[in-house]
Amino acid sequence: MTRPAMSKTAALKAAQAACGRIIRRSSTDYVFYAPFYDTRPDGPSTELQASDYWKCRARRTHKVAHIALALMGIDDADYQIERAAAVAGETTARGILERALMEIRR
Repeated sequence: MTRPAMSKTAALKAAQAACGRIIRRSSTDYVFYAPFYDTRPDGPSTELQASDYWKCRARRTHKVAHIALALMGIDDADYQIERAAAVAGETTARGILERALMEIRR
């Protein structure tokens, strides 16, 4: 069963709520929990790891953008998200989401 597409603000809010806080397990191990399926934020979750805080923060930001786009009904936006983060220098989930939407709607 497919869900109806959400607005940008509602999707971003749901995605932020679905991704957990960053947890420091040791000096070189940071984790956060996120939904396994981007379209089901209330479903099963998975643990995502990074070797330092800033990598974990960037990974969480990208995951939030992925989930928000999936909730808006847009699949396979990996290229747009990476381009928004790398080329445009966006560092927030909202900025990445807006830039990715601009790329998709061109």
